[in-house]
Formats: sequence, C-alpha cells, structure tokens
Amino acid sequence: MPTAPVRPCTRPTCPNLSTGGLCASCRDIPAPEQKSTRKSNPFYGREIWRKESKAYRNAHPLCELCLPKTKVVAFVDHIHELSDGGEPLNWDNLMSLCRSCHADKTARMKKARKYRDPHRILKLVYELKRMRKDGIADILSVKGYRGG
Repeated sequence: MPTAPVRPCTRPTCPNLSTGGLCASCRDIPAPEQKSTRKSNPFYGREIWRKESKAYRNAHPLCELCLPKTKVVAFVDHIHELSDGGEPLNWDNLMSLCRSCHADKTARMKKARKYRDPHRILKLVYELKRMRKDGIADILSVKGYRGG
C-alpha cells in the first residue's frame, strides 16, 4: 500500500515533516484559545464588545429582519460595518440577525464593497436601517437579498 507523501507541518513555526496536516509533536500541543471571532479586526475580541453585544442580544432576542418568523438571534451585527466607518458601540448601528439573514447581509455588503463605491454601501446601510425600523422582512426577497 502506498504511503502519503511527506510535507512540511502545517503549523507555521514548526520545522518538522508530516504525512498530512500537523506533525506528531504538534498534534499534542493544544490550540491557542481564540479570543476574536474576526482576525481582521481585534475589536470583536475585546471585553467591551462582548458585553455590549450580549446586552443588545438580550434586548433584541429575535432576528430583526425576519421578525414575523421569530427566528432566534445568532449574531449581533453592525449595520454600517466598522471597516466602512460604522460606529462600533452605537445601538443604532447594531442589528440582531439569524444565521441566514446575517449571511445575506454580509454577502450584499461584500458585493457593494467590491465595487469600491461608497454610495452602494450607504444605500444598503440605509435600506437595512429602514427595514429594521419598519419591521419589514419580505423586502429581502423583493430587493434580491435572498437570491431573488
């Protein structure tokens, strides 16, 4: 039976070789505790964000976009993302979202950011804030948020 080819260990600082993934000595080392949910912005690992998002989640336990469906919140998300100049702890910039709404919103923001057009991003932010204020959920399918 053929053996797997020998390759470098996948741990960045390890000089050992492995037949796949981590070498035998690195497999025994516990993974470091992940403090941040997003590697790109250390703000999300800070205590102040964890407390603020928990307080917001407790105040808004249901998804604010699909409120009639009463889905439980999976994420507290920034409407106007921090990378686009959004305020980090302002509750007017936060939104409780279920997994599917969060994925849809994130994909739309990524697409708007791809064009490097701040007007697209601000238009989406405005629509999200209006939808949250009005409790409109079905606009997602009409505006193309859910593949429509």
